[in-house]
Amino acid sequence: MIALKLKGLEAMPIRMMASMVLIAIVVSVSFYELNSFLQFQKEKQFKEELVNVRQAMRTLQSLGDKGSFTSITLNVPGGYSVFLDNTSSPNRVVGNLGGETFIVNMTASFTRLNFPDNCNSTGCTLVPADYEIRLIYGNQDVPKPFSMVFE
Repeated sequence: MIALKLKGLEAMPIRMMASMVLIAIVVSVSFYELNSFLQFQKEKQFKEELVNVRQAMRTLQSLGDKGSFTSITLNVPGGYSVFLDNTSSPNRVVGNLGGETFIVNMTASFTRLNFPDNCNSTGCTLVPADYEIRLIYGNQDVPKPFSMVFE
């Protein structure tokens, strides 16, 4: 009987195939983990920005200077939405993360929400986009677009 032993160049295709399979497995697992991490970061940032709305409002209230304002940024990623609810008590900001709802109760009452689209008597819905929102403490008759007036 003749034993077949592969040496040198004869074994090269088998080693190449094994290396390619190993690389494909490592790359596919890495992409899955990276995608999971990026999704978690997107949700974390979205929730932090919703909480920052409340923090900015509390800061303006603590200063006690009616008529003062500040601007905040809010990034609503694709597949998410934000509802500014001015009928509940207390007023709240409701983030919809696909299947999950994240609610932030406000420390003040919205007296006026001035957003160009998607507003009705119960509040405003912010669709995916990057927003720069002006928070105004006190009373302002005609606020600029993308403004939230509160007391």
